[in-house]
Amino acid sequence: MKNYYQILGVDKTADAGALKSAYRKLAKQWHPDANPGNSEAEARFKEISEAYETLKDETKRQYYDLQSTATSNMHGGSFNQGGFSFHHAYQGTGDVNLDDILRDIRRHRAGGDIWEEAPRNRDINVAYSITLEEAYAGKETEVRYNLPGKTSKSVKLKIHAGIQDGTRIRFAGGGDDELKGVPPGDLFIRIMVAPHLQFVRHGGYHLATAIEIDYLDAILGTEIDVPTIDGKPIKLKVPAGIHPGQSLRAGGKGMPTGNGNRGDMHIEVVIAPKVLTENQLKLIQQARDSGKA
Repeated sequence: MKNYYQILGVDKTADAGALKSAYRKLAKQWHPDANPGNSEAEARFKEISEAYETLKDETKRQYYDLQSTATSNMHGGSFNQGGFSFHHAYQGTGDVNLDDILRDIRRHRAGGDIWEEAPRNRDINVAYSITLEEAYAGKETEVRYNLPGKTSKSVKLKIHAGIQDGTRIRFAGGGDDELKGVPPGDLFIRIMVAPHLQFVRHGGYHLATAIEIDYLDAILGTEIDVPTIDGKPIKLKVPAGIHPGQSLRAGGKGMPTGNGNRGDMHIEVVIAPKVLTENQLKLIQQARDSGKA
């Protein structure tokens, strides 16, 4: 597992301000616009963004800290238990304005003096919301937006399968063009993936959900149907003796990764109470007494 604290150059106790400051500094240094044609810089920028996106979110950070020290030695039928992998890339993060970073990159230093970039029209930022199912399958649609003081315009938006929440898609020259004689601004569409009632996304391409079984099935083991994001339920073998809160992993049942593969789906086992018959209680009593003999 990658060490996100080391990637950002911060301590594990770093607060939100320290994380944000470290990310901004590294993003300016490694952004692809500052290193054109440098694949190493592009990979480094994605890694930095990945680390910051995880650590700035309290829930993701707690889970990452837990998983970074956990072991993966459980198994269940054809599924393996284990922690999440954080192999994903981000095109910027929600609380840091990449326009500011790019503006700094476009400044030029000459003899210690800084002169600003040439005037240009303003960029337009638009938010577009999709469901988790749409993020899974991908989507093509038309998005309409308004320019200052003008009628609306539209662009054809192609959302690739597995897109991340918060991803910004750039349309060069699609922004404001009010100032004549200078380049138009750009249009940025930020993709917002709405929360799902059944699945929670973790680590970019992994999904988490929960199943409920009664404690007799937990003791003896069972096989159940588990829903998936693509609408095709799978058979899940629950091993005997499973504990409450324990997770099972269904490999390849998460979100598309963009290279023909999919992340995993992690299933938390919730053990529900069950009213037993008198005969069932007697059998359990006998089993307990025989264990003491």
